[in-house]
Amino acid sequence: MRFVIFDPPGRVAGRPPVQETYSLRLTTTHIFPDINLRLARLGADGFEDKVNVNAMSLARVIAKIGHAFAIAELGVDAFEKTYLNGLISDGSADWNYWVGGYDRGREVQASELHELRFFKRGDDLSVIVHLFVPHCRRDAYEVIVGQLRPNIALPQNLDEEIQLLGCQGS
Repeated sequence: MRFVIFDPPGRVAGRPPVQETYSLRLTTTHIFPDINLRLARLGADGFEDKVNVNAMSLARVIAKIGHAFAIAELGVDAFEKTYLNGLISDGSADWNYWVGGYDRGREVQASELHELRFFKRGDDLSVIVHLFVPHCRRDAYEVIVGQLRPNIALPQNLDEEIQLLGCQGS
């Protein structure tokens, strides 16, 4: 299984809102622990796959997940403004300013297949979207959803990322 991992969101990394080029990397994990035995049964000693990436489309799906999670948990009124409307509805060119890779800083033990967490950076609220945790234990995505209104409290069971990695937030 291949995972497309983006650089951190441009807003976090200090890049301009729109870029002509962007970086990504592919990570590979074997979802079958016995992959070598399976290949041997087939008479093969390896395999190759082809990867076509529409990075903006992938970012758009990830943005929809993060945005929907934040609005479902907190409500639309929790935000002064949201940043993803153009990306979600039209696939805007500033996609990698709001969506990017996120290094959890450690390998996370999987308790679920996917995990969603809030992460605050100043007044901005991000959602950490960690897909296929058992197979990609460290790399996740960050979706910067919007600017929170003052005094909005995050549900304690959904803000563990802030507690665990508080030195990376603000």
